[in-house]
Amino acid sequence: MYAQYVKNTMEPLNIPDVCKDRRFPWTTDSAESVSQHIKSLLCTPIKNGKKNKVIGVCQLVNKMEENSGKIKAFNRNDEQFLEAFVIFCGLGIQNTQMYEAVERAMAKQMVTLEVLSYHASAAEEESRELQAAVVPSAQSLNLTDFNFSDFELSDFETTLCTIRMFTDLNLVQNFQMKH
Repeated sequence: MYAQYVKNTMEPLNIPDVCKDRRFPWTTDSAESVSQHIKSLLCTPIKNGKKNKVIGVCQLVNKMEENSGKIKAFNRNDEQFLEAFVIFCGLGIQNTQMYEAVERAMAKQMVTLEVLSYHASAAEEESRELQAAVVPSAQSLNLTDFNFSDFELSDFETTLCTIRMFTDLNLVQNFQMKH
């Protein structure tokens, strides 16, 4: 009841005596049953990092004195303590939600990569043709030219350029690539 009110208003709620509070119709209708269970109440929204959405509500009821065990009202210190606590809770909840979103995205990415790698394999003929080809020098391919553009190149020529760059940068040896 109170948590729903706090969620909707996005404001904390501190009620020293629930039975005497007339803001809520359910307290006047059943004052006896409510007073048996809840005397004092402190309720605060747990907001997301941008503070524009409530992702939970923290509700404390019946603050008790240590010595006597009597129920007393929540004070300003309790409000500040709960406010700090719900910030911590909000960070934890949001961190968990972000972690779950990242896990889902990574699972989707793995499936996508698997599908792409299945469809991205070269034909046997193309592989043999590429193995038999002589890889021209970087100068003859104009790779060292400032105005080099690969837009006019065929897929086969682009692959030859890539092999030349890998070879010239010693990537083939450094990463022990078979070619």
